[in-house]
Parts: sequence; structure tokens; C-alpha cells
Amino acid sequence: MKKSYLIIGFIIIVVIIGFYFFSGPSITGNVVSESTSLQTGQVKEILFRVGSYEYNFDKDNVQVNQGDTVKVTFKNTGRIIHNWVLRGHNVGTAILKPGASQTVQFTADKSGTFEYFCSVPGHREKGMLGSLSVS
Repeated sequence: MKKSYLIIGFIIIVVIIGFYFFSGPSITGNVVSESTSLQTGQVKEILFRVGSYEYNFDKDNVQVNQGDTVKVTFKNTGRIIHNWVLRGHNVGTAILKPGASQTVQFTADKSGTFEYFCSVPGHREKGMLGSLSVS
């Protein structure tokens, strides 16, 4: 009996540590409201949704120009919780329930290819990722 409690405790600790390391960056800012003023230059609006398979986005690759203001709306059209996070630009949505959506905005001020993904544990590993190319 005592051994099973130790095993359960160990599993809980591993899950907590795994969530900490694989949940992606902590996103707290850059949520767009109606009163947000856009920066000068091109504005690129992109809509992301959960794809036909629960663990993918409807877009694998997106191209924008360096200096563009990028306005991303993520709509969770899936059956479980998801979010959208862009590595390298510290931007992303909150974890959203099915049917919810959120818009975030950032300036593509760095050139290169940046991964976006769902940071809910296990979703990225199941294929919920893509790339944003900035040139």
C-alpha cells in the first residue's frame, strides 16, 4: 500500500515538472483590444483555427514581412482546450475552451523562421505546430 502511494506521488511530480518545462513561454501581454492603436506599416491579419484533426492548426506555414504588424486571431474550433504560442516573439493566447477565440498582436521585428504551437502538454508532440517565416 505504501509503495503505491510513492509511485502515485512520483507520477504527480513528473507530470508537474513536465508541464513546467513543456508548456511553452508564459504569455501575459500583447492581447489586442478595440482601443489598441496599430503601429505604422503593413498590417497582416491571420486567422488560426484547430484543423480537421484535433491536434493540428489549419495553417502549417505563414509568411510575413519584417516590420509588419501581425494581428493573429486564434479560434478554438476543437473539442478540448488549446492555445496558440509563437516562440521568439513572446506572444500567444491564453488556453481557450472550445468555441472561444482571442486576438494578439505583435511586430515582426526579427527575420527568420519561428515555430508556433499549442502549449497544452502533449499537443505540440502530437503535431499541433507550424512555422512563421519573417523576411
